[in-house]
Amino acid sequence: MSESRKVRLAVMKLTGQAGQYWENLERMMRYRREDPVDTWESMKEKLMLKYVPPSFSQQLLDKWNRWTQGNKSATDYIAKFDEYLNRCGAIELESPEQTLSRFRSGLKDDYR
Repeated sequence: MSESRKVRLAVMKLTGQAGQYWENLERMMRYRREDPVDTWESMKEKLMLKYVPPSFSQQLLDKWNRWTQGNKSATDYIAKFDEYLNRCGAIELESPEQTLSRFRSGLKDDYR
């Protein structure tokens, strides 16, 4: 699927305030004679600038740093750990050794 098609499909799914924001953004870009948003990454960037507060990434990373297995099953711990790994973008930011250390430090002692 082409990038522009992805954008068009995503725009059709926007509702409420997000849909209105996008309509206004497109209108403003046409008025300024700017190129339309035609890539998925560009669309995500514009929506994130509008709706994701600057502190969100830091708060998410803080939650991940405090994440421990506690009384959860190993399967639940791993699933949530993987979610944090992806959402924090740590695959690009830290070495596999650092990620493994982070993973082990959150496990119960008997699983380490």
